[in-house]
Amino acid sequence: MRRRRFREDLYFRLNVFPIEAVPLRKRSDDIPLLAQHFIRLTSRKLKRPEPTLSHANVKQLQAYNWPSNIRELQNIIERAIIICQKNKLNFDLPNSAPTNVKQ
Repeated sequence: MRRRRFREDLYFRLNVFPIEAVPLRKRSDDIPLLAQHFIRLTSRKLKRPEPTLSHANVKQLQAYNWPSNIRELQNIIERAIIICQKNKLNFDLPNSAPTNVKQ
């Protein structure tokens, strides 16, 4: 049986130009635009009306200490759209209580 191993020479070739991605928790100013983008994409994909991203929603998303990357934000947006009622988003963020804020 042949073992699949990562070629060391390939690693060194790829390492010539390293790309560093800043975590989402350090770019909270980008969250509103990213969230709106994911709302638009997900609404189209699920063929659902596009809910409004309220100021309270933005504050909740920005207050969360994102341990992961943008994919986590995308998943949270998608989940919120799936369970969305009356065009109001409710983000189910891990380790935080759901908020019922006026929108």
